[in-house]
Amino acid sequence: MVGNSTSRRPTRRHAAAIAVVLVAIGSIALSVGLQGQPPRPPVSPSGPPASSPSGPAAAPSAPAVSQWAPLDLSPLEAAATLEPSVRDDTGIPPYASFTLASLTGEPASALAERLEISPPTAFTVVASVDAATATIQPTTALAAGDTYRFALRTPDGATAASWAFRVRGPVTVTSTIPGDATVGVPVRTGIEVTFDQEGVADMADHFSIEPAVDGRFERHGRTQVFVPSELAPATTYNVTVRKGLARTGTDLTLPADVVFRFETEGPGVQEARVVFGRDVIESGLAEPPVIATRAIVPYVDNEPAPAPESAKVRVYRLPSLDSASRALADFLAAPRWTEYSDPLIPTKGLPVVAAFTAKLEPLTGELFLLRFPAPLDEGWYVVEIQGTR
Repeated sequence: MVGNSTSRRPTRRHAAAIAVVLVAIGSIALSVGLQGQPPRPPVSPSGPPASSPSGPAAAPSAPAVSQWAPLDLSPLEAAATLEPSVRDDTGIPPYASFTLASLTGEPASALAERLEISPPTAFTVVASVDAATATIQPTTALAAGDTYRFALRTPDGATAASWAFRVRGPVTVTSTIPGDATVGVPVRTGIEVTFDQEGVADMADHFSIEPAVDGRFERHGRTQVFVPSELAPATTYNVTVRKGLARTGTDLTLPADVVFRFETEGPGVQEARVVFGRDVIESGLAEPPVIATRAIVPYVDNEPAPAPESAKVRVYRLPSLDSASRALADFLAAPRWTEYSDPLIPTKGLPVVAAFTAKLEPLTGELFLLRFPAPLDEGWYVVEIQGTR
């Protein structure tokens, strides 16, 4: 049987539990303190001090004054320069080489021996005729979109100079809010998409959300935000930023669609529900099918809701193995992380071959058996436990 996912969270609400039964055909596999400065001693009430019987009070002593003097630091002497062979506003190309120029009189090739690159990158060194410069050539192409940091060390290991270069690369989405597969999202949240570089064109023409929602777009640095007019509660939304979104004035684009999904917050569940124990079940022809089910019992006012005693069942017949395979593939690909919905197999147009109310026979703990009243003919079936959403 192809069944609904066995939810483990009592906060879900569902329309119906779903399963497909195969009869005598075979199984279908699937984380400074201020240190609060010590409290100041209580301040005595304002008002003139009481007169002393022995004469005028002594004048308060002047507080000690710390003596500070400016510290003159000699300017740091530049040891060298490092320049890429090619660079523009988008960064350096993956094939770039670098010219290291000594500013201290030490041969550039000697400086290159103390040059470090992060991430670690092997390179060759070719000294110029006058030894004042040297060409640094990475032995492999630099990774697009990565930032490479160069550190020139002194003979004793201290840092004499450092540089950083970003390798030009395609437009990339580095983060989204909400993140993919996030639940409990407030219905008045904004949807944020952060890119890895400045200058990405407005994403409005490459953005979609399903179910469709009206809203407006904002931009904050590298982050673009879709502000919905309002999201529906207990609803799963699919957001897509389509490929082709470009960095303005360049040939850099988003190479593939970026898709993320989230579910909005909803009301608490008050009633128990029943789900299938497995997604796929095989049954024989001679005996009525027997299906293991599981009761999801929420707590209401710190007390468990009443456990279900029966289930309304509806059985639909699928026309062929191909249609059963397609339905199963779509069913298994559907999200199982949601709080308020489970995957469902479309049953519109399928003939109903059985409809009955089955007593749930206690098995152990939260497990129950559900027995069909009669055997099924050979074929492929969708079994649905009706419920509320």
